[in-house]
Amino acid sequence: MLRKKSIRVKPPEFWKQRNSGAGALCLLPLSLGYSFASFFLQKLIKPWRSNTPVICVGNAVVGGAGKTPVALSLGKYLIDHGIRVSYLSRGYGGTKGGPYNIDAFSDNPIMVGDEALLLAKVAPTWISKNKISGIKASLINKPNLILMDDGLQNHSIYKTFSILVVDGYSGFGNGMVFPSGPLREPVTRVLKRVNV
Repeated sequence: MLRKKSIRVKPPEFWKQRNSGAGALCLLPLSLGYSFASFFLQKLIKPWRSNTPVICVGNAVVGGAGKTPVALSLGKYLIDHGIRVSYLSRGYGGTKGGPYNIDAFSDNPIMVGDEALLLAKVAPTWISKNKISGIKASLINKPNLILMDDGLQNHSIYKTFSILVVDGYSGFGNGMVFPSGPLREPVTRVLKRVNV
């Protein structure tokens, strides 16, 4: 089987330190622009509301913070308590845009990404770059709720409940917004939108 070659980019050291120095300060104008643009988009977009509750498991930093393991554990817990769950994922690393219903046995990571395959082993899983289309497609499984792996910064969907996952080791890094730091948006802004 052909393997997709992935490029791992190591975050700069100044993302980890509170007193970040010249590297972070030089990028500050870009960070301010990025932060303003995301804030402006958030205010412009009117979120679409699904009749089925949507729980979002997301993070505030670029890259991983452990969202998928939390989504997996939460899904297993809910299923054990008789709740029908469907997962929605972006399908990061995969070639399919979706909406696409994953088959955990015949699909491969090149097509759908490795995280989505893990989710599909627990519950029906859909990938879609467009979250609204993904939720609408996933309703064919008649879920009691939809667990969205990532998507905290996607403002096109109304989230019934949002969970912020924070890596206990790296936290919020230097506390600055990309590219000066690892944050996708200021922590104060994201904390206003999450429940846990």
